[in-house]
Amino acid sequence: MLQHLKLLTATRNNITDPDNIIAVEGASRHRAQQRFRIYGLLAISISIAFLFIMVGSIAMRGTSAFKQSFVQIEIELTADAIDAEKIKATRFGKFIKKSPAQ
Repeated sequence: MLQHLKLLTATRNNITDPDNIIAVEGASRHRAQQRFRIYGLLAISISIAFLFIMVGSIAMRGTSAFKQSFVQIEIELTADAIDAEKIKATRFGKFIKKSPAQ
């Protein structure tokens, strides 16, 4: 029985010990989980960076839509060309088209 006890304690530190196998597998699984977590955070960080780049690019290209340009054109309007009673129905586009030609 004493030999059996010595054999039992000698195998405790052996790789075939079930407790040791669980500890080794647990450490391996923990490292794998840590790697997976780091890969996930890295992927999310990269996607957020690309999102900021994309939104910044859209904003930079879209600022030209907020610029205003003004053109001042002199148009000669005569009383006989405009009907005073139907001023709201008058189309001023024809006057604008004639103006640059003059």
